[in-house]
Amino acid sequence: MRRRKLLIGIGATAAGGSAAFGTEAFTSVQAERNVDVAVAGDQSSFIAIQPLDSANAGEYVNTESDNTVELELDGDNSGSGEGVTQDAITQLEDLFRVVNQGSQEVSVYFEDDSDAVTFRVTRSTETSTNGSNGQSLEGAANSVELGVGEQIVVGLTVDTLNNDVSGQLLDNVTLYADANASAPRQSIPEPQYVVDGDGDEPNTFVDLSSALGQASSGSVIGIEGGVSVTESGSVTVGTDDVTITGINGTPEIKTPSGLGGGQTFLDISGNGVTIRNLEITDDLSARGNAGGSNLVVGGDDAVVDSVQVTVNNGRTGNPALSVSGADPTVRNCELTDCVISAGGTGSVTVTGNFVTGAIDNGIFATSSADFTIENNQVNNHDTNDTNAKEIKFTSPATVNGESDTAAQMESLLTENSVNSVQVSGDAGTRATPDIVGSGEQFASINEVLKPGVQGGTAGGSSSQSALVALFEGGEYGSASNEVFDSAITHRKDNAVIKGLSKPKVTYTAMGEEDSTDVEIAGNDATVQDLDLVFTNVGGDSVGGEAFLDFTGADGTLQNVSVTYDPRSGAGGPTGYVNVSGSGTITFESCTFSDTSSGGSNRYVSANGLYDSDGTFELLNCEFNDGTRTDANVGSSGTAVYKENKFNATPAGGADSITGSMSGGELDITGNAFSSGAKVLFTSDLSGTVNGSSSGDNEAKATQLSENNGNVKVDVNFGGTVVGGSAQ
Repeated sequence: MRRRKLLIGIGATAAGGSAAFGTEAFTSVQAERNVDVAVAGDQSSFIAIQPLDSANAGEYVNTESDNTVELELDGDNSGSGEGVTQDAITQLEDLFRVVNQGSQEVSVYFEDDSDAVTFRVTRSTETSTNGSNGQSLEGAANSVELGVGEQIVVGLTVDTLNNDVSGQLLDNVTLYADANASAPRQSIPEPQYVVDGDGDEPNTFVDLSSALGQASSGSVIGIEGGVSVTESGSVTVGTDDVTITGINGTPEIKTPSGLGGGQTFLDISGNGVTIRNLEITDDLSARGNAGGSNLVVGGDDAVVDSVQVTVNNGRTGNPALSVSGADPTVRNCELTDCVISAGGTGSVTVTGNFVTGAIDNGIFATSSADFTIENNQVNNHDTNDTNAKEIKFTSPATVNGESDTAAQMESLLTENSVNSVQVSGDAGTRATPDIVGSGEQFASINEVLKPGVQGGTAGGSSSQSALVALFEGGEYGSASNEVFDSAITHRKDNAVIKGLSKPKVTYTAMGEEDSTDVEIAGNDATVQDLDLVFTNVGGDSVGGEAFLDFTGADGTLQNVSVTYDPRSGAGGPTGYVNVSGSGTITFESCTFSDTSSGGSNRYVSANGLYDSDGTFELLNCEFNDGTRTDANVGSSGTAVYKENKFNATPAGGADSITGSMSGGELDITGNAFSSGAKVLFTSDLSGTVNGSSSGDNEAKATQLSENNGNVKVDVNFGGTVVGGSAQ
């Protein structure tokens, strides 16, 4: 039989690199990039790497004539994949599978030298797979056990946003397949007691409770994979350092139908207990009530690993898996039609879990612990439509090392496969182009920006704006797909509205209301890394209202492109970006463009801010296609305009900056202007100009001109004119 290899090519778009994986007979095999595999043992036992019949496999996976399965992530593949994007988190599901075609169980995992690349389990298709959805396959700590004939479906996460990929993205990769280890990877000694359903041999038992009756501290109880265990009532594990593990497969333990509402099935009160590789099932119709928790872990230093909990014939918002002791770990678990309560004290670790069908929040916690919450996925939550979130924490001390609530939210949204979170009473969202308007979660961009929160502890206002709203790369809205089609006022202080790879977001309802289209009203709000387009698909006339307005205090617009794109019937050229808040508002590294033919009044205007004695900082921005700005400072307002580029002379007039002074301060330096442009002040320069409060109009105008490439400066409509050879 010919060897099948996996070749991964990550080209120029993602900083380069390739890796090859070989497969053949093994007792323990490792395959490294661009080398043949050293093999040992039975030549009839081997691991197979096979492409999937999935959309992503069709785009990114090629099968070569030399029996190589090739992943092309640089856009050069024969499919339609466009490669891995820089400064983004790219998730590619269902790429290939690793199959155990041998005669013995194996544990498989990957090791590589890149923090930017993560191999993980995916189960987006109907293809069966071992492991929990979203579970990392990186390192022995995340190995997955494959029985004979079993397989694992593999995908990739490539994070070029949070990792330095200036050099090689992926250099060395190893796929390990170990026939002598048990997965997950922790060293599990031979069980002293075995639950085999018969109990005919020494140290074998019919059920778990009988085995626990013989166990002492440090005991290992193995439950045979082919056994379906039925207990007569609740089971308590009160002995410290006991391990309960499935062996030779995954056994099923049925929750007793006689347990009443609120009663716990498996109660883990001992410290240092490990529960792993079990399937716990619960039949709500047989129990006749909503049911209590199936697995409650109250002891300290507990580990719950690769446990499946399935609730049949009904869904419950009760925590089927609940941890509450000190320093617990829940990893690689899968819950169906039920939820995880991740309580506890100290350090709480919840990683690589998959929750589906929750009627409420998928993963929640009410304790003030230090949480590590990574690589979890929640699907089909909030089936009762109560505005529940995929992850909800009421009062965490830290989340993934972050103590600030907004940073905690951003970490939860980017480190897990979720789109909605609630932390300390605030809401956070993560949009992707495929789910906005699809009916899956967000009907529109307005719901991403203003998702509301669920009531209760730290519930807050149900109509609340998002504290964090993240947008994955891509396009949101267009003339034919109006998902941002009504005005919105975002009122959350300290909010972060952020693109993860500068997505294009189109607002399509300019002119439908005689008011601002998008208003940022919260204090200290940050809007960054977005491409915003404002248009009027309905053809409504656009009057003198602002289409984007910062009305709060101390806001920031950073690396945002703003395009005014009026269609027929737009009316006069009077739309603009307004800054009418207070304090210091900064626009940095932004671009302003106008697609209409008459752009003389397409202002970035901060008149309201100056009237409130505020400071407007305009730094490293570009003005294209006839756009311009003003600098009308009041008695104590301040305009700081530095290193901006005015790339075109505004249509209908040559003033790229129009201003006036009645005191206040101008700090305008290092700006570049197109040929023929000018800076116009309609009043005397009666304030401080570039650090100078003395001198007449000519002296101050000359200083402005010299500090800005000798641009023409006009004071009082020709009363004083200096400069004029700007490049």
